[in-house]
Amino acid sequence: FGLERLGAFELYDLVELPSEGTNAVGVVVKVEHSSFKVLDTSGTVKHVELQAMGRKRSSRNIAALDQNDARIEVGSVVEVTDSAIAKLIGTIKHIFKAYIFVHTNETRVNAGVVCVRARQCRLLGGKAQPTVQGYSDARDEEPQRAAEPQFFVPQSPSQRG
Repeated sequence: FGLERLGAFELYDLVELPSEGTNAVGVVVKVEHSSFKVLDTSGTVKHVELQAMGRKRSSRNIAALDQNDARIEVGSVVEVTDSAIAKLIGTIKHIFKAYIFVHTNETRVNAGVVCVRARQCRLLGGKAQPTVQGYSDARDEEPQRAAEPQFFVPQSPSQRG
């Protein structure tokens, strides 16, 4: 299958692409001997040398909204509903702004990673399970106003039980 790691970067890492301008990111879809193939948010695969790679980005505790305003996050299973790859089902690997990088076993192209807008997907299986302490499933509560912001504050490691 080839290399999976080069320097501090490995397959499926979300990385900044400084050569593409500010706020440009992509996911590593192939590791070569001294460079990478990186899928960016426009769906283009870029050839990036190790020295040109930006820093890694994290998608932990980041959420987006699907076409039905359901909360989706890394690990959620979604179906692409509105693009050239409609009906594709996969698991979210990374979220960056309005874009999600989805990994699927339905294709081998780009190591099974595709990039679509979050609103072009729908969450499968109802609500995703909460991943942050203190967040309860919305079905157990009274309906909340849509305009009301929600804040998630993770507990520090010393306070976990």
